[in-house]
Amino acid sequence: MAPLPAPLQEYITSITPSLRLLLVGAVWSAALVPLFILLFFLSTPTVRRKPIFFLNVFTVTMGIVIGIINTQLYVSVILNPAKELSLRTLIAYIGMIILMPIIMDCILAYRLMAVYPRQTTSNLLLAIIFVPIALFKIARITNIIIFLVVFSDTLLKHGQGSSAVPEFQNLWNHAPYPKVEWIFQVIDNLSVFCQISSGLH
Repeated sequence: MAPLPAPLQEYITSITPSLRLLLVGAVWSAALVPLFILLFFLSTPTVRRKPIFFLNVFTVTMGIVIGIINTQLYVSVILNPAKELSLRTLIAYIGMIILMPIIMDCILAYRLMAVYPRQTTSNLLLAIIFVPIALFKIARITNIIIFLVVFSDTLLKHGQGSSAVPEFQNLWNHAPYPKVEWIFQVIDNLSVFCQISSGLH
């Protein structure tokens, strides 16, 4: 087979990472669509009025929205490599990706209320269980918001769409935010899992 012309080969090489991310994102977000339908199809009217149902619907919806934005961004990169991406769209996309794990952890923490019902649990025990969890989640959200504010400010003042990923990686690698978030996340998740485990035994 004859080799491809150099410009075409360079184009294929340049879009390969974006194409892979596009395919992965499209597959994952597409899988959420039947899950979204099943949430309503398999639930009863009583279940649909519960907060946990709204939280699950919100999480799946956010996953689908992230998938749509992911598709839009990478299709734009592939079809128009020279076109600058919208910085605000990129910031919103990165923000949703970073905040989604915290939102999902909040759903897990909410399930603790089934293990420790308000009606049968003392106020002291509820405070011991939920106050540390709430404080850690507030700390995580504050930490991530500070990072996103710094990242947004840096990118909007000095960056372009093409420099968003390097700017993000530079801040993520050299700032304390990811290390602090990782520590908070480990402690937060351990706290929730330990409370659930102790309540079920």
